[in-house]
Amino acid sequence: MDFSFFKSEYFNFIKNYLIFLILFSICFYALLYINSTSNNTVIIYETNVFYYLLLIFLFIIINDIMYTSQEGLLKFVLLILFSLLIVYISSNLINNYFVNDTFFMKLGKILLSSIIVFIIMLIIIHFEFKKTNLLNSFNVGFSKNLYFLIFFTIYIYIFKYIQYLSNWNNKLSDILSPMILGLFLLFFIFCILIFLSLKLKIIDNKQYLNAFIGFSSIAFFLGFIQIYIFMTSLSGICEPNNNQVTSTETSTETNTSISKNTLINLMIISLVVILWLDDSRNWHQIGSILFILATIITLTSMFYYSTIYPSISLLSFWLFIEWIIIIFRKRENSKNSMHFTFMKT
Repeated sequence: MDFSFFKSEYFNFIKNYLIFLILFSICFYALLYINSTSNNTVIIYETNVFYYLLLIFLFIIINDIMYTSQEGLLKFVLLILFSLLIVYISSNLINNYFVNDTFFMKLGKILLSSIIVFIIMLIIIHFEFKKTNLLNSFNVGFSKNLYFLIFFTIYIYIFKYIQYLSNWNNKLSDILSPMILGLFLLFFIFCILIFLSLKLKIIDNKQYLNAFIGFSSIAFFLGFIQIYIFMTSLSGICEPNNNQVTSTETSTETNTSISKNTLINLMIISLVVILWLDDSRNWHQIGSILFILATIITLTSMFYYSTIYPSISLLSFWLFIEWIIIIFRKRENSKNSMHFTFMKT
């Protein structure tokens, strides 16, 4: 029996790609489950922060995969992201439509749907990319971040479990639960900052403790955030008629929340696109199209939506600054981006 297949790059890709989809599907589902089962606005905000951190970490993995420029790499990465998008949509549908199922029953259905997506995409990849070196790029980029992705998945599950244990359906839990979960969120922010410092070679493997001590210098700032979370929870309980709003107000708040969350997602994606293009020598057609879309989102969020949603002003200003920087640093690419969108380069 020939065992060389199990030592091949193709088998490593199959294994890594399956792990990639399964771990991300668990993360997506755990966050979706918390948002659908919690009525506490602060906890939902904290969960959304985890969601944004997960997106940032995803683009870190993609950046490592695309570290070496190869023909067809962008198409390959877009296919990987498309499969992940299908996994997210299926997780959302299963979480919303199987309301009477338990957490683990839904999780089983989500894992099954992820495996189906994996099989379909693997067939496409087999015929399109098996003979290329792109599979090795995925293996190398994914392996650099595998352990932190496992840690991320376990941490999100622990976060979900603590949310379940601290939900006592009374006024005390409405105060304590966001506080406890906020502490876990702040600790994870320290962890991801150390992870990024290690990737950027600011620290080495022997400086984890020193990094924790160094990042503790910003604990005062994070302490103010924690106090704000506490005061928000307390004010939400003390305000009379907090849960008694008119149907018109409820509809307006719901629509605003959805629009705002969608806008924030688009701004984060645009920010990642701009940072990625800033490190790319040639944008080609797809890069130019992404720059045009990011430009539209940047300008509309900065000069229009930031006046409607003042809370996004800081993010929109950051996005606008990065856009200005790339305009001057990549002057030729940005100036000709509209022209290149109509050319296959």
